[in-house]
Amino acid sequence: MRTVTEPPALFIGATGIQYLTLHVDDLGKITERVLAGGGRLLHGPVEVGPGIRLAVFRDPDGNALEVVESAS
Repeated sequence: MRTVTEPPALFIGATGIQYLTLHVDDLGKITERVLAGGGRLLHGPVEVGPGIRLAVFRDPDGNALEVVESAS
């Protein structure tokens, strides 16, 4: 079993490839599915601009996923 340890600072301040960004139509539904599947919510959901919301998750393998919903 692999143990995941949290970095001392937010991943955004780290160098190198640290996360993947996904653009979705329904952030609420994605949030429910990620949490039901064993992921953790690290940040958000938060509105970052008119019609733009995002959340950052950590999946069960320790990867960070930024999920963005924008009104089109």
